[in-house]
Amino acid sequence: MEERILTKDRIMEYATMDGLTKMTGVTPEMFDIYIIKELIDNSLDACELYNIQPKIKVTVKVKEDFLYLSVADNGPGLGEEQIKEIVNFTRYSGTKYYVKKPTRGAQGNALMTILGLPGILSYVTGKPNSKIIISTQQHTYLIKIIVDKVMQEIKPEITKIEPTRKSGTQISIILPLLETKLYGTSWTNNSHKLWGEHGRYYDLIEGFSLWNPHVAFKLRYNNKRKAIVDEFAPTITKCRKFSHPGFGSVYWYKEEDFIDLVYANIRANKEQNKKETIINFAKRFKGCTGNRTELTRALTKGLTDKYIDSLNDDKGKKAKILFQNLKEVSKPLNKLVLGEIGREHFYKVISKYGVIHEKLFQYGKINGIYEGIPYVMEVAICKVKKLKKKRVQFGINMTVTYDLPFGDTTFTADLSKRDYRGSTTAEGLQGLLEKYHIDDDSGVFVAMHVITPNVRYKDYGKSEIEE
Repeated sequence: MEERILTKDRIMEYATMDGLTKMTGVTPEMFDIYIIKELIDNSLDACELYNIQPKIKVTVKVKEDFLYLSVADNGPGLGEEQIKEIVNFTRYSGTKYYVKKPTRGAQGNALMTILGLPGILSYVTGKPNSKIIISTQQHTYLIKIIVDKVMQEIKPEITKIEPTRKSGTQISIILPLLETKLYGTSWTNNSHKLWGEHGRYYDLIEGFSLWNPHVAFKLRYNNKRKAIVDEFAPTITKCRKFSHPGFGSVYWYKEEDFIDLVYANIRANKEQNKKETIINFAKRFKGCTGNRTELTRALTKGLTDKYIDSLNDDKGKKAKILFQNLKEVSKPLNKLVLGEIGREHFYKVISKYGVIHEKLFQYGKINGIYEGIPYVMEVAICKVKKLKKKRVQFGINMTVTYDLPFGDTTFTADLSKRDYRGSTTAEGLQGLLEKYHIDDDSGVFVAMHVITPNVRYKDYGKSEIEE
């Protein structure tokens, strides 16, 4: 008999447990944390884009066999076209994937994976009551994802009802509680926290509070035994906005990044039936200013056409020419524009655990450049009264990570001042902390944060990054 070629549509990655694990970069026991984290990221970005000081309210409710998750903000809200786009499972969309700036996330698929989660979990558990509700100024949308596994199709059903909010956006998701015994990851520092337990959500919001001193967070938690409200007040009274308009600095891109950005804009212009000049494309970069005639001449040097779609060649030779031209007409930005959290904010957050002595609170900052890309790294370490275990929080570009990055990196620890042994090596950040005697029972709070415009994540979980 003739062999038959069988196909599998990649769209089904959004509708299988294995596919969602790959797409999100986290294992099923972290799906609830993934949902809240990605929704908070989107809310913060939306508020900051309009220079609104964010107020984020997270609600977690455990009732019978379901987990109710909700994230509400005071941002500009979502329009109907945006609602339709986020249920388009045929492609990634967003403003971050190709643009290199110090922003939260960079994948462009978070909302789509979140929308796939309730449906597939209902299918796996046999509990059909999963729902997605998006409330904004104009309307409230009830979204149901229909998965046809035979024909390999995902069809969203959107029901529009009257609005329930005066401002901002609230996204609510109802998930069936997974019945298997699940364990949290090491970043929570509590190895037995399960879905629906208060501590894992407190850890998450505390991390966001550490990296975002301008944001007010409120966590409402409720189950059949208790109701808890945790508030994290901002330490800055104005909106911090380090996202930078346009494409940021050309010096934040590597050559291959720039070529990908050019090609993405060529595709976007073609889809929208638009023509864009090279000069208009270039002016989206910081520092690309000057006399229009002279700037046009400098930017188009070595190029024969004035439109960006003329840069469409397979090997990117023309895009490379524009990349070099842009570098010649602009200067690298001061590393200070990346921003920083600051010692005062770290101290205020950590001090709620009871600082034993002022001298035991240590803060350090590095402004550096790695392979041409600038970065700011801040570390705060303190021995505190109210912790019996070590507590480690790590953040990248104002958002939390699911685990400690640099797990495969070899670090050098200089122990000459403390142990008189000189330098030694350690594997990963956990190993490095242990070399400095910050072990599990140390009662030490460690906060580490990195800001850089060009983060290269190894997976969609956005925790493990390339060196």
